Amino acid sequence: MKIRSDSSLVVGQVNGEMEIKEERLPRYSGLVRALLRELEEFRLTRIPRSENTDADMLSKRMQACLEHVSKLAKIEIFDQPSTDRFEVAAIQQGQSSDVGVIEADDEWRYNLMEYLMTGQKPDEE
Repeated sequence: MKIRSDSSLVVGQVNGEMEIKEERLPRYSGLVRALLRELEEFRLTRIPRSENTDADMLSKRMQACLEHVSKLAKIEIFDQPSTDRFEVAAIQQGQSSDVGVIEADDEWRYNLMEYLMTGQKPDEE
């Protein structure tokens, strides 16, 4: 699995190249390392800011349409750290009644899922 992040701090701490200084971060680091041990193989790399423009654009677009994002994703604010649980919903196109599966039922969701799965950007409007 290829894992890419634009945070040098996160990449350095997970790779063991940087010391974890903040008090609450060891729990997150432990959770990440436990999840990575479940993978047969992975590569974690840092994305230079100059190569991260697509993700920045997507983030800005999503912030501008929060009412649409709330239809796709449940937004929760946690009062305590979320290191005790880890839930992931599968994303796939098509008709399904599977629990935890997000379906593409309109174009903006499909475009977002296509980008997340393949990196292919939608045509600019």
